Amino acid sequence: MGRPASLGAPLGRLCRRALPFVLVTSALVLVRVSSAAAHADYPRSLQLLFDSSDPNRILVRTSFGLVLTSDGGESWQWFCYEALDFSHDDLIRPVAGILGDGDLFLAGATGLWTGTPNGCDWEKPEETLSDIYVPSAVVDSTEGSRAYVVTSSAKGPNHVARTSDSGKTWSQAGESFGQALLEEIAVAPSDSNRVYVVSRTFDLEGTDPPTVTFHRSEDGGDTWEGESLGFTQVDRTLSILGVHPKDPDLVIVAERDSITHVIKKAQRTEDGGKTWTNLPALVDIQTEAATYSQDGESFWVGGISDSGLHLSTDDGDSFKVVHPTIEVACLHHDGKELWICTDVFTDGYVIGRSSDGGKTVEPVMTFQDIDGLISCGADSVVERACGTMLVPINLGGGGDASLPGIEPLDAGTGPMEPKPASSLCAVTRAPGGRGGHSYVGLGVLLVVSLLWRGRYLSTISRSQ
Repeated sequence: MGRPASLGAPLGRLCRRALPFVLVTSALVLVRVSSAAAHADYPRSLQLLFDSSDPNRILVRTSFGLVLTSDGGESWQWFCYEALDFSHDDLIRPVAGILGDGDLFLAGATGLWTGTPNGCDWEKPEETLSDIYVPSAVVDSTEGSRAYVVTSSAKGPNHVARTSDSGKTWSQAGESFGQALLEEIAVAPSDSNRVYVVSRTFDLEGTDPPTVTFHRSEDGGDTWEGESLGFTQVDRTLSILGVHPKDPDLVIVAERDSITHVIKKAQRTEDGGKTWTNLPALVDIQTEAATYSQDGESFWVGGISDSGLHLSTDDGDSFKVVHPTIEVACLHHDGKELWICTDVFTDGYVIGRSSDGGKTVEPVMTFQDIDGLISCGADSVVERACGTMLVPINLGGGGDASLPGIEPLDAGTGPMEPKPASSLCAVTRAPGGRGGHSYVGLGVLLVVSLLWRGRYLSTISRSQ
């Protein structure tokens, strides 16, 4: 049946206006009916990690699981979040890391997991990091056997945990932070003993807004000093956008809208957090990722929703748009090239790299390159959890597809339409009913999203 001509334009306008809230609420309204039922999720690459001990090993964290190559990208294998008690439709995504000996870790709403290099065997290495929210993790770039994670539980107390043996053992680093919610941690590339954490503390009586604190350690986390950055709003999240690779005292932090990820406030310190300078050039940029070049001469930020890729050569005082249309979900500079997580529907690939600072980007990977599940044996937790899942996602690249061995909802026929204006709505605009979505379904999703937006903003207003 053809698409009603009168419906497309109004829904297109509504979709563009409601897109930020649809992205958040889609995970809430897409319901898993059974282990063999259809899962629906927007396929996106979110994090890119390189193994410091083996340049051929690359890990891509996606919206539907982890994708790993051990041969420099010739072949890619996948496993699902459900193998570790996470879910691909969780509202809060886990974060991943590769340790110095090649072991992996994954941290998020169900705590910290460590795994073998092949991704087959996983365990929870530390009881205090089990079943607690771990929002941020970082591997020391100069000493790969050392890594840090932070906890963020409303029950508290929260703390920084550290490993110095590639994840085999973890212990608390320094004193606890009490009821402060730790949001992000970073290690200075030029000084592995310099560690930074940003946190928010909420007034339990609800009379004052949350306070922001910037914490600094100069001894690898054994002791901490805190500097107050004043008040913030309950609907914001904190990010350490970058630590200068040559100057451990220079740090850029930002407060972002928790739904849209638009920067509302950005600051830079050049003395390790004692004094701060506002960075108005960063305000209003929708930001999903940021990174410095290894020489410290360039600093990039980028986002989705038509944000593009922005470049600063003065540590955030000013920015210019170097690529206006690319969708950016992660950034990494390896000393020669800038690597970018992109969008399969709007950009045509999910990992790209640039040798000219982001002006032009060479496609490196699409989801069509995934060969299948990692080979772990029939009795492995990966095979049991992921082998029978249906994850019907349009992988782009010329047609509907799914991960090998995973049945799509409706394969359809013919190529995808050209680059759409809105990546989320692209799933509904593919011809032949592909992706299993309809305009009626999208309409319901948009209505739920807008109603949720109203409830959310009303709650925020009452809490302030």
